[in-house]
Amino acid sequence: MGPLVGSFAAAFKGWEWTIWELTWLSAFAWIFLFFLLPETSSANILYRRSRRLREITGDEKLKTEAVVQSEGMKTMDIVKMSLIRPITLSFLEPIVFLLNLYIALIYALLYCWVSHSSSFKLAQLNTDDSSSSNPSPLSSMRFTVGHCKLGVWLISVS
Repeated sequence: MGPLVGSFAAAFKGWEWTIWELTWLSAFAWIFLFFLLPETSSANILYRRSRRLREITGDEKLKTEAVVQSEGMKTMDIVKMSLIRPITLSFLEPIVFLLNLYIALIYALLYCWVSHSSSFKLAQLNTDDSSSSNPSPLSSMRFTVGHCKLGVWLISVS
């Protein structure tokens, strides 16, 4: 679906419109998830529960462990924790490290494929000389069909 809609936008409005479409879709998804996805962090759930109990009982001594620990932290401690934790997680957890390597490989292959084949595709997809900068919007239909075939194959394999 994405290549088909994006190719029409690129052909009729310019390549910048594909980015606008992604921005609109991402904003809609973010707003939808922000309001409808429930909180699953145990620290946050306990914090809200203790805050509600403090309001009901009036006892200010009711605090969670995370609040007690964060009261003594300085700004520099928070910055160090926020910068060091992702790095240590990336290198000390094998599954995270392997996923990072996999994503890096996929991005490298995608970059090589796009940078190598885009000039050939433009030359092959144009039907007349007047549209030399914009390929036909239906030219990406083969990518859409390929994605559908891949999805059906992945579903049948699993």
